[in-house]
Amino acid sequence: MDPEYLPVMAQMAMGRHAHQAAQQARLLFRRIAARMNATRTASLVQAAIASTPS
Repeated sequence: MDPEYLPVMAQMAMGRHAHQAAQQARLLFRRIAARMNATRTASLVQAAIASTPS
């Protein structure tokens, strides 16, 4: 559970600024997806380097 979720979830639970909370959540998901994608790409590159005979 990413601690960044908490303020967004709290806002959603209160029902206040619902549109703003939804926008924040979308940005947050995009940022997390980008981070995960970068990590996966890095590990793929490392695996490719490791499997290449020097």
